[in-house]
Amino acid sequence: MSQWRSGKLQLKCSLGILKRALISIVPEWEKYIIEDELGLLDLYGYQGNKKGDKYYIVIPGKGDPSRVAAPGFNYSGLGIRKQRDGSWAIDVDSSGLPSHAKNIVGKVNNFVAAEKIKKKAALQGNQLIADKMEGGKRKILMTAPVDPKYKIHA
Repeated sequence: MSQWRSGKLQLKCSLGILKRALISIVPEWEKYIIEDELGLLDLYGYQGNKKGDKYYIVIPGKGDPSRVAAPGFNYSGLGIRKQRDGSWAIDVDSSGLPSHAKNIVGKVNNFVAAEKIKKKAALQGNQLIADKMEGGKRKILMTAPVDPKYKIHA
């Protein structure tokens, strides 16, 4: 049984960042992601029925009649559509996703937020040292320029 969920992403970003977020969550999805700059893609439910909206990014599920289902999609596909305020929403049947992708909306929001933080920090002169997962949490290590008056002089 399909359990469609729609989740609003709290951030505004490019399609490229959304695609990178999806790939970071499930790398096997990379070659199955379809994107359209005009947002004219269709998304299908598990019985082959079209969702009413049009999408900018689609990852096909087993119900898509014209595409091979991406790994881990047991039922319906995933679609990302633009909302009127310029933000994005994800429509997905999360019951058919792999366990590590169940909270897809939260994971995409977190990825996009981290990318924005890294970009803003770089604009302020900080340098990225590491971006890694540790104990289920993403850790971003950066250097920050120090005002000379705060440097230790020996």
